[in-house]
Amino acid sequence: MRFHRRNSSLSRLLGLLMLCGVQASVLSPARAQSARQLYLQGIQLDEQKRYTDAIQRFEEARRKAPDLHRILLLLGGVHIKLRNSEQAIDLFDLFQQEERTPDGEEQGLLQSGYIELQAILKEQQQQNPERTELYLFAARTAYRLKQWRRAWDLFVRHEQIRPNPEEAEAKRRVQYLREFHEAVVSQIPSTTQRENPELLLLIAESHFALQHEEAAIDAIDLFRELRPEATPDPRMTNLLERLAARLVSESGGAVLLMGRTQFWLAHLEQAAALYARYRQESPMPPTAYAERQVKYEADLQATLDRQRREAELRQAQEASLRAAEAVRRAQQEADERRKLTEQRARVNRWLLGSGAAAIAVGGGLLSVGAVAVTYDGKCIDDSQPCDRVYDSLNVGIGTLAAGGALILGGCTLIGLGIARARPATASRSGAKDSRR
Repeated sequence: MRFHRRNSSLSRLLGLLMLCGVQASVLSPARAQSARQLYLQGIQLDEQKRYTDAIQRFEEARRKAPDLHRILLLLGGVHIKLRNSEQAIDLFDLFQQEERTPDGEEQGLLQSGYIELQAILKEQQQQNPERTELYLFAARTAYRLKQWRRAWDLFVRHEQIRPNPEEAEAKRRVQYLREFHEAVVSQIPSTTQRENPELLLLIAESHFALQHEEAAIDAIDLFRELRPEATPDPRMTNLLERLAARLVSESGGAVLLMGRTQFWLAHLEQAAALYARYRQESPMPPTAYAERQVKYEADLQATLDRQRREAELRQAQEASLRAAEAVRRAQQEADERRKLTEQRARVNRWLLGSGAAAIAVGGGLLSVGAVAVTYDGKCIDDSQPCDRVYDSLNVGIGTLAAGGALILGGCTLIGLGIARARPATASRSGAKDSRR
């Protein structure tokens, strides 16, 4: 059943009439009759959208018959239609403060009322962002709908944008937050906690707000048990730091709890020191704390052992990587030396081959030059007198010079080839000696 419906069903009206009759049985006849009439008039005016008149009738009926608890729900519904979110929340709160268990229809009215109120508050926040108290109303509504994380985020948001509210708003925030934290630690079943471990951080936050340090740490322990591989949550880290700040000046069991907070903050040396201090200061702790001490110290030792194994594994991996890198570099250097040797051998072969070719060509030119010089001035034929002679001196000298130059160049090339081959041979011999 939703408050914004325009037309009520016949069954609803009959149910309300029956309610009036039952409630009237505990009142005096005249008073009950008057309250019942006002109640019915309020329903009719509500259906006619005469909301102000309906509120007046419901209020009068409530004064005459305080036991008609459902009037609070109907009044809240009318205020929702008028978009009076603060009054609607206060009326719903007043209904839930009654020491009685609502019936199914009342629970349905309350649930639908909060759902409509949530939508209205969202619109009002968009239209009037400067009304910071709307965040409180929205947080209250979300909490009543058991939207725990949304409610907490809205409370945090309100504190961020209004750290120093007016007195009335500040009192409302304190009241809402306390009731919210009490509901969180008492109304979230363990099955829901295990299905949604993130709620455990909220439960820990609520225990901290209620100054239940042990319970807060236990909630964090359970969260880490259910989410052992989770990366450190900033919310958890912030809560642990605030826990540590609160416990730092305490003694007794607080020292053990302080050690646990340092453990979860990964300050293992501080945790070990605090455990040792607690053992020294409390040689005979209460049973509950003795069990905590055993568990906390075992967890610390297991963590230290795991970190030592991880460090050894990292060292082994680093050594393996260094060895692999050394092998890679040695192979790279060997490849470079091999390439250099091959390149040097190719160059040497070219020098020796070119030198030998130059000597051979130079030798041929020397022979030609010698023949040319020898024939210079001799008759070309045997006729007498000699009319034509060879004029080959210049050609012979040039050819001899060219042949000599080629021979000299060839010897130089061969010499270079032999000289370049010696260092490679020496380096190979040195490498063999080093391997030996």
